Amino acid sequence: MSRVASIKDAVSEIGDGSSIAIGGALFTRLPMALVREIKRSSVKNLHMIAWSGNIPLEMFLETPGKVTELSFCFSSLDIFGLAPRFRKALENDELITHEYSALTLMNACEAALRNLPYSIFKEPTTNAFDTYEPLNDGSGLARTEALHIDYFIVHAQEADRHGNVLIRGTRGLDTAYLGAAKKIIVSVEKIVDELEITQNCIFIPWTREMTIVHSPMGAYPTSCLPDYVTDYRAIKNFAEEGLNEVHLLPTEARTKFVKGAAKIDLEEIYSFIDEYKKSESETIQTEDKMISYLSDLYKPGEILSAGAVSPLAQGSYFLAKMKEPEVVIMTTAGGYVDVDARPLLLSIGEALDYNSAKYHWGGDDTFHLYYEPGFIDYEVVAVAQVDKSLRTNNLWVTSPSGKRIRLPGQGGMADVSDMHRNFVIYQMNEDHLSMVDSVATVSACRTLITPEERKKRGLRPGACLYISNKGVYQLGARSNQLEKILDFENYEISPEKISLIKNKLDPFGTRFLESAKGVDRSQLIERLIEVEEAIVARFAEK
Repeated sequence: MSRVASIKDAVSEIGDGSSIAIGGALFTRLPMALVREIKRSSVKNLHMIAWSGNIPLEMFLETPGKVTELSFCFSSLDIFGLAPRFRKALENDELITHEYSALTLMNACEAALRNLPYSIFKEPTTNAFDTYEPLNDGSGLARTEALHIDYFIVHAQEADRHGNVLIRGTRGLDTAYLGAAKKIIVSVEKIVDELEITQNCIFIPWTREMTIVHSPMGAYPTSCLPDYVTDYRAIKNFAEEGLNEVHLLPTEARTKFVKGAAKIDLEEIYSFIDEYKKSESETIQTEDKMISYLSDLYKPGEILSAGAVSPLAQGSYFLAKMKEPEVVIMTTAGGYVDVDARPLLLSIGEALDYNSAKYHWGGDDTFHLYYEPGFIDYEVVAVAQVDKSLRTNNLWVTSPSGKRIRLPGQGGMADVSDMHRNFVIYQMNEDHLSMVDSVATVSACRTLITPEERKKRGLRPGACLYISNKGVYQLGARSNQLEKILDFENYEISPEKISLIKNKLDPFGTRFLESAKGVDRSQLIERLIEVEEAIVARFAEK
């Protein structure tokens, strides 16, 4: 049964060597207050389980022996770059690691939920993981062992006086973790008399073995909508100033900003844009061409999915929806389903998606109901390295000096590369290191290429495209090699479309985030944050 406790009392339940799954997704509803308390506690030798290691893993790895085993799909600081402590730990073999594709991790948790020793699912398209075993019977299926979780650590919006808990918004793998966990430790924004239950939520009943902690702002600096958005300034300071956790604590000023930003609506955004300095430059950048080309691929009724914050992919999706409202967009790890068109933004963008989405889901819902049946038409994904057979590598590369460098990971690419109708990847800056003859490690690739192969497995035929600053390439079905079909030097954009890109879709320049490097990138992020602070100062404080 559930009980209410102090945060120190709740965390004291966790024993040395326990496995803990971290709820939330990306920069959304991470249980930051609980993570801080776990780090402060004496508990050690934890086995951390997470779709994305993210900020919590970086915090834990500062304390030697806090986490000694890691089950994960990827880990990065998103637009702020690679996760330095994660990289160091893996490059120096400081952790016992189990690397999963997203679908493998879900099935491992679901096997535990069903009290089964293993689960069977579509074999991932990577050659680098030992967390699943191919059946090798011609079915294209694999099996993974059940993954049992001692404690599910999660942040939620509300609990009631009876001890029930409600989670709203995008849910990551919370449902999968919830089923596989023996115990739950949940921090909540508020405790109310009675919960208002809607279809867009997870309900955790009081009958579960669960400890509830009242912790307002307990997800900060990540979001907990509809109450507050992600504070990108706080995360930027954390990432750029030695991972100093003082930047992750809510102050009165930052609390006012993130709560105000959650209240901004689309009409106010466009009102701000109308008075914002319009771009009068006639220069068309490569980013404009890539977004424009991609947007023309999408047709009414097609479904477009976005995982992490990917300005190029999301820019092309929203541009298409501005022209064709019937295009369906899923954002934030597939959690916000069928969102409205909007400008490219950081913090405020998720709040707009939360409010306009026709449904809120989790990553497991998205996989089981859309990905695995092959219903997604496009998920445009950035890669670190690719070869001439369109095999990707987001795992390990070797520097010119011979040092092995750890990359973030593939997330769910090894699953969706075959499932989605079209397999589309991109790089902003193609060079001899990012485009190679043959990748040493395959993190994902297309294995079902011909229409016959795909139809046999119940999947729709589609294109395999690689897009970079140099042009567009298509994988030849017979040659199994990339063939150039467009040079961006010869690609033209109409004046009407370039005006739409510059003055409605992205007047603030978010689309340049992925190509900007070093100081330029930091300065661009700073400008984008300042724009959102100006929007909040104008409208949320009126």
